[in-house]
Amino acid sequence: KTSSCVQLVYGELEVRCQKTRSQAENRFWARRELCERVRERREGAFSKRQQEMERIRRQKRRRSRRAKARMLEGKARRGEQKRLRGKVDPPS
Repeated sequence: KTSSCVQLVYGELEVRCQKTRSQAENRFWARRELCERVRERREGAFSKRQQEMERIRRQKRRRSRRAKARMLEGKARRGEQKRLRGKVDPPS
């Protein structure tokens, strides 16, 4: 195996790319990513890529104790409701 990671630096921007085993292809993808980041910085808008990264970050965030407790309480309530739907034991 070869180390084909490419790192491009433009001012404060830094891009690393290791998508493929080919260094030439990694250079291509890194330049493309760098151009995209430069364009985003010039436009100054909250980019689609940043929104996607933020969404993933939120998904990975752990739930708070309160949220976990509420979720478990709801699950217990649903389980009890389902259990009550079952057959009734005949009186002995």
